[in-house]
Amino acid sequence: MRGIGCLGRWRGEMSAWFDRRWAFAEWRWRSLFWGLALSGALYVACASTAFAQESDARARWDTLSGEAIAALRQARYDDALISAREALTLAESAYGENDPLVSSSLSNIAVIFQERGDFAEAEAALRRALAIDERTLPPNHPGLAATLHNLAQSHALRGEYDQAVPLLERALAIKEAALDPNDPDIALSLSNLAQILIEQGDTNKPRPMLRRALDILERAFGPEHENLAKVLNNYAMLEHMLGHYAEAEALHRRALAIKEKSLGSDHPQVATTLNNLAVLAMERSDTAQAEDYLRRALAIKEKALGPAHAEVAVALSNLADTLAVSGHSADAEALYMRSLHIKEQALGERHPDVAMTLNNLAMLYVERGDFARAVPLYEKTYAILEAALGRDHPNLAMVMNNLARLYVRQGAYDKAEPLFRRAIAIFEGAYGPDHPHAAGVRANLDAMLRAAGRQ
Repeated sequence: MRGIGCLGRWRGEMSAWFDRRWAFAEWRWRSLFWGLALSGALYVACASTAFAQESDARARWDTLSGEAIAALRQARYDDALISAREALTLAESAYGENDPLVSSSLSNIAVIFQERGDFAEAEAALRRALAIDERTLPPNHPGLAATLHNLAQSHALRGEYDQAVPLLERALAIKEAALDPNDPDIALSLSNLAQILIEQGDTNKPRPMLRRALDILERAFGPEHENLAKVLNNYAMLEHMLGHYAEAEALHRRALAIKEKSLGSDHPQVATTLNNLAVLAMERSDTAQAEDYLRRALAIKEKALGPAHAEVAVALSNLADTLAVSGHSADAEALYMRSLHIKEQALGERHPDVAMTLNNLAMLYVERGDFARAVPLYEKTYAILEAALGRDHPNLAMVMNNLARLYVRQGAYDKAEPLFRRAIAIFEGAYGPDHPHAAGVRANLDAMLRAAGRQ
C-alpha cells in the first residue's frame, strides 16, 4: 500500500477491503427480520374475529416484508421500497402508528435508503422508529437495542462516529441487562462497538471487547460457526491498524476457512475475506498474490450475484486498484469504467459508491499526468460526497487531500492549502489529532509549504 497520496484509492473501497459491508449487514438484516421476531403472542388476548383480522394483516405484512428483503438482496431498491412502504401503511392502519410493527417497517425502509445512499432519509425513518420504541417498549427491551444499533449504523456510514458510539453503548447496556451475559447477541454488539472504536483510531478498548465476543460465540456455537468470522474480521482489522500483518493474516485465514466450510467456497462473504487478504498481500508488495485473491473474489461475486450487481462493481474497482499499483494502467481504466457503469445503473449517479470509483479513476489519470481529466472527476466526487454524507465526512477529506495533491503538482499552492487544512480538521474531528490520516495530511501540507518557500 502506498502512502497518504493514495489514501483515497485504498480507503475509497474500504467497505470491501475491511468487510465493513458485511459487518453492518448484521445490524441491517436483524432489523429486517425483527418484526417477525416480535410476532409472538402480542394479540392473543383479542377476540376471535379481531384476531383473525389481525392475523390476516400480519400475514400480509410478513409477505410484503419478505418481498422487500428479496428485492433488496437483488439490489432492486425501487421495488424493495415499494413493498416496504406498503408494509408500513398496512402496519399503521391495522395496528396504529405507535405499534412495534410500525417501528420494524420504518427500520426496513431505512435499510433500503442506506443501500441507495439516501442517508438523511434513512436517519429520519430510524429516528421515528426509535421514538415509537421508546414510547411502547420497556427500557431494556431487545427491540429497542436493535433500533439503536441501526441508528448508530446510519451515523457511522456518514462518518459521525462520535454520535454512533453512545448509541451502540446504550444498545449494549440494554442487552447486558435483558439477556444472559453469554448471549450471542451481546457478542455481536461488542463486535460492532469495537469496529467503530477502531474506526476512531482506538486500539486499546476494542481488544477486550473482541476477545469477549469470540469467547461467547465459541462457547455458544463452537469454533467454526459463521458468526465467528465477522468478529475475526474486526479483530484482524485491529491488528492491521497496529501493523501486525502476520496476526491479521492469520485471523483472516481462519475467517476464510470458517466461511468456506459453513457457507461454501462460492459464497459472496468468502469473496469479501479474499479482498481483505488481498490488502495484506499489498502490504507485502505482493501484487501478484493480491491480484489472484481479487480475481477469485470477482468470479465468486459474478457467479453469485450476476454481472450487473453493485457488489460486482466493488470487486471490479478493487481489482482495478491493484492493477493500477502494478502499472497496468489501461487494464485498470477499463475495469474502473465497467465498475462505474454498473454502479450508476444499480445505485444512481449520486451514490457515494459512484463517487469512490470516480475518485479512483481520477487518481489513475493523475498518475498518467493527465490532470485535465482528473480535476473534473475529483470535483464531481466532492459534490456527490458532500451532498450524500455531509461536509465533515472522512471520505470527503480523502478527496480533498487527493485534489490538493494534484494542485500541488500543478504549482497551485493557494488552491491546495485550504483543502489540506480542511481535510486535517475533518480527520481530527472524526478520529482525533493523533490518527495516521490526520498526520499524513499534515505531512502533505508541510511538504507543500516547504516547496512554496513558506516554511
